[in-house]
Amino acid sequence: MPLPAREDSQRIIQVVLEEASGIRLSPAVEHERKAALFDLLEENRFVPKGGFEGPTFCASAIPANG
Repeated sequence: MPLPAREDSQRIIQVVLEEASGIRLSPAVEHERKAALFDLLEENRFVPKGGFEGPTFCASAIPANG
């Protein structure tokens, strides 16, 4: 049985969004995205099933067409 993780380690500490080339976001959309990521990183608790311990790094990408 895994040991309980420290409370402050069970969180997402970094989010990386890789953008597909050629996609441009409007300034308003870019601002909202930055605000949402800031809010997520400021206050979150992330405890995956299976006893995995954090902190956690999250990456997401939009695949290129073709």
